[in-house]
Amino acid sequence: MTILTIDIGTTSTKVLLFDPALNQLAITKNDYPTTMTADGFAEQNPDAIYEAVLTGIEDVLTTHRHKVKTIVFSSAMHSLMGVDRSGKPLTPLMLWSDNRAVEQIDHLKSQPEAEKFFKKTGTPIHPMSPLAKILWLKDEGTLFDSATKWIGIKEYIWFQLTGEYQVDYSIVSATGLFNSETLAWDREILTYLNLLEGKLSECVDVTYSQKVISDELLKIDGINGETELVIGGSDGTLANLASIKADDNMANLSLGTSGAIRVTTKKRVIDPEGRLFCYYLRPGEWVIGGAVNNGGNVLNFLDQLLFETPGRIYDKLDKLDFTRESELIFLPHIHGERAPFWDSHLTGGWLGLTAIHTKEDLIRAAIEGILFNLVDVLKLLNQQAGPIERLTVSGGFFQNQKLVQVTSDLFGLPIELNETIEQSSLGAALLVCHEADPTTSSQKLYRPNSDQHERYQKKYQLYQKKLKKEI
Repeated sequence: MTILTIDIGTTSTKVLLFDPALNQLAITKNDYPTTMTADGFAEQNPDAIYEAVLTGIEDVLTTHRHKVKTIVFSSAMHSLMGVDRSGKPLTPLMLWSDNRAVEQIDHLKSQPEAEKFFKKTGTPIHPMSPLAKILWLKDEGTLFDSATKWIGIKEYIWFQLTGEYQVDYSIVSATGLFNSETLAWDREILTYLNLLEGKLSECVDVTYSQKVISDELLKIDGINGETELVIGGSDGTLANLASIKADDNMANLSLGTSGAIRVTTKKRVIDPEGRLFCYYLRPGEWVIGGAVNNGGNVLNFLDQLLFETPGRIYDKLDKLDFTRESELIFLPHIHGERAPFWDSHLTGGWLGLTAIHTKEDLIRAAIEGILFNLVDVLKLLNQQAGPIERLTVSGGFFQNQKLVQVTSDLFGLPIELNETIEQSSLGAALLVCHEADPTTSSQKLYRPNSDQHERYQKKYQLYQKKLKKEI
């Protein structure tokens, strides 16, 4: 009897099959596009994502014929869409990267409610949040009132499979609408938005389960009426569950499309200046950290900018010489920025660019800029959670192991790389398989090169100097 995990990400859905000891048996990935506009919209088709979920399950179980005991979900945070009475989409899916609500958030930040709302929810005041998107929708006219429900992508998938509107504490703690002390929708915030609680999903814990009743699932070999659906959590918090334990002086650095540094704690910790998030993981455990807008999406941007053949930039990574001295600095904020600035107006670019620089120089500086920005987030975490002595890493950025060593050198910290790079999926499996211990799995340790770290320290100071002039 196996565990199937479904990780609904920004660019793709990954379906993984694990045995009871959490050995990975199979993985499949199905991509879908994002529509982005000049006025900050970032949208997807929710039905394309649902199709990616079903296709992924069928592909895995057609190739690897196992009986599935449990299906458990992981998902990206901060998405929002409206549905009608029958559950059909009235809007596209608005993503975390959607920046349409900049004006509404600028206004909210000038009001006393902003600090109060952050302390209740642990969700930074930023256009990423469903709170911000609802403020925008209210300003835009009648659409806000016409929707029967306002939900995220995991809720939409869950409804398709169960017929119920339910959302887990982990996902909902990142909406800006949920009081993470009382574990309930916050009445004061809903009143401020003139939003009825009935237009939102029922909140449940991360291990909440239902039996499979979906005909679309039941027709797939390996799934039957005894298969359990577990609602799971958010991708970021589950990555922490898979990689670190609470209070062990370790942080998880995740770099995929976007990025984050997170630590797991046994108590709810709210940054008094609103720079770090605090999200629910499971009973007695929380994840605090800072998420950044600019990660692998910067490399994708450069791939399109510098090369005619898609994916060419990734062929270049192993050939980059990170020991070369260079004062070329890249500010990575081409998508605005969340942590540590929470400023959607920020922009990026190269500083010190001359005619002698090559494509390789531009790429190397961009990678360093992405990581320097995350160093700033780590400094905030050191202040709030105590000194961090080691990192684990996850996400597609680290599929290139040369970049793992570069990250260790730049941060000056040892890094543990787990053989299972899909940490969010492994964390989802751990929610339902308590006997397994991911820390016993094979890991590779990367130690920082002291000479390289010293060089990066000097370049980081230059980065900081130029950054201050630009902000």
